[in-house]
This record gives sequence, structure tokens and C-alpha cells, in this order.
Amino acid sequence: CRGAFVGIDTAQKQCPDGDFSAVYFPKQGLLVRRVYFQNGQYVLRAEKDRIVGRVTWVLQNITPL
Repeated sequence: CRGAFVGIDTAQKQCPDGDFSAVYFPKQGLLVRRVYFQNGQYVLRAEKDRIVGRVTWVLQNITPL
């Protein structure tokens, strides 16, 4: 969500299947995506991308603007 603060535990490189993780994409930067582990590989992880850490919290304003 735009404007949200996200806490990332960079010590956690492994995450449970389907959890949100912060993933670095070279041309897009740091993105929060749901990551699935299938056949020994991460679904969203491309050759040059790397998982930065597991998303542990999100702080966002939920009141209407």
C-alpha cells in the first residue's frame, strides 16, 4: 500500500509458504510480494532478484483522507 511503513527483518531470509516478503528487483527496487516455495524454488525469485527479508509488520493510516 502506498504510504505505509513496513518493517522488514533482514535476518529472516526464509519465510513460510505464502507469506509476504520484501523482494529486491533490480529495475523496480524493493517490493513486497507474497512468496511461494515450489519444487525447491521461490516462485517470484528471478535469477537476479534476492529476498531481503520477511515482512514482520505494516503501519498504515486507515482513516479516509
